[in-house]
Amino acid sequence: MSLYVVSGDPAFVEMVKAGLKTSQVKAFTTPADLLNHLLGSNRSKFEVAFLELARTPDAARFIEFAKTSSLLRGVQLLVVGTEEQILALGAAVLGIVDGMLRTPCSATEIALATGHLRERCEKRLADPAV
Repeated sequence: MSLYVVSGDPAFVEMVKAGLKTSQVKAFTTPADLLNHLLGSNRSKFEVAFLELARTPDAARFIEFAKTSSLLRGVQLLVVGTEEQILALGAAVLGIVDGMLRTPCSATEIALATGHLRERCEKRLADPAV
């Protein structure tokens, strides 16, 4: 499992680590940095990227690109932000993200959302028709 966070807020990165009970979370300050990492590394079967909307420039463009790219579409994208920030992504983008959390959120909510995404991913890997 690979976990990524796009955020300029170290406290948010630490909350993700606490929620998932792991220090194995790679943090990036921009979607471009995450993209460079994803395209230049060995990939896991289960990858989750948390996009903190308050500090993620061009989140909508990144999401659209990732979900239409054959190399990246398997990365589970979970957006985190206020209701206004989430709605500002637009209906088309909201239709392709894998999950969303409204801020303020807790480490427990992060863990639950990640668990849900992992279950969906495992079902998809076991039965591609799902």
